[in-house]
Amino acid sequence: MALVGNLFSCKLQEKSKTEQTQNIENTIDAEMTVLVKKMKVPVFKNKVCKVADFGAIANGKHDNTAAFARAIITAVQQGEAWY
Repeated sequence: MALVGNLFSCKLQEKSKTEQTQNIENTIDAEMTVLVKKMKVPVFKNKVCKVADFGAIANGKHDNTAAFARAIITAVQQGEAWY
């Protein structure tokens, strides 16, 4: 009889864990819905920053990493989109 009681107890615990998991998932879904509704699409100024203006050389041979870094930093500091 103790074995049957233990099996029944285990089944109840499994059901309880399943319900707890479902409750957690429902809570997460509800919170995500609220967050998504609060999200706004970013708005960028319509300005183009040319990396050549920051020292990039478009010949396929030069390392333009520093020029890209300067262009990105400048665009971020000015709050502008960079393409």
